[in-house]
Amino acid sequence: MVGIAEVLISYDIACQYSRNFQTRFLQLPAFLLVPLHLLILFLIPKFHLPVHKEECRYNFSFNYTKQVGRTDGEGIERFWGAHNHLSGSTMRMTPGSRLDTLNFHFNDWNWRKLCKMGQAYSIFFPNSLQLLTRQFPAGAVLTGQRDGSPTLSPPGRLSRKRRR
Repeated sequence: MVGIAEVLISYDIACQYSRNFQTRFLQLPAFLLVPLHLLILFLIPKFHLPVHKEECRYNFSFNYTKQVGRTDGEGIERFWGAHNHLSGSTMRMTPGSRLDTLNFHFNDWNWRKLCKMGQAYSIFFPNSLQLLTRQFPAGAVLTGQRDGSPTLSPPGRLSRKRRR
């Protein structure tokens, strides 16, 4: 995990799971140990938060955690909920067939999710243009370079590196 400084774990019972986490992991083989420099944040998904104690609602909430945006932490549950039906048909498959079948379904899920993103953004973020201009008062547009690093461009002009 070179270069990774923080890991966020979203788990229904993160308040319980986080207790003695390091102690439990010290009992594992050396290649599974968590690096000492790694900061692990435990948070409870928003749907599960109301049934926890008040103390947990504040200490393990996505709402009070920096750098998570407006994440609800339920993404993985939506994914598995749509794929639970596969367990019956893959149970008796050989490992290779099971892997191929699961990969096929997961890739299909990712493709459909990608195709729906534009529609979802227009529904969930109708004021995104106003928010963008508020974030970049000069009206600059955030664009991506080929190397993945973002740059700011004046409105109407996209910065592109010339190919040689």
